[in-house]
Amino acid sequence: MSDVQRNYVYQESLELTNLTPANSLYLTTGGLEWIYLLYFFGRPAWDLHSLLRDPDHLDKEITRHLLMNPIFIQATALQNDMMKPRLLHFKMRPLGKSLPWLQLQ
Repeated sequence: MSDVQRNYVYQESLELTNLTPANSLYLTTGGLEWIYLLYFFGRPAWDLHSLLRDPDHLDKEITRHLLMNPIFIQATALQNDMMKPRLLHFKMRPLGKSLPWLQLQ
């Protein structure tokens, strides 16, 4: 959508990047959120679907990154039956009432 004011995903990504440190890592369920964070905002973002091929490696990488940088995850990732068990052992807190994102702790 060429009108960024009416592009909900762009506006949400803009708000997210304004609220979070520049060195944050974003765990997405893919799609436009993943693309926008990478392309428009230059933020590191992972598509969790592509990382589930090796779930043990995913756990290790999240833990490793969490020691160095803040990590934020799309709340919808917890609705995925394959992702949920890999992620629930991390503590999480909502980022804000209007954003469907959680911060891993």
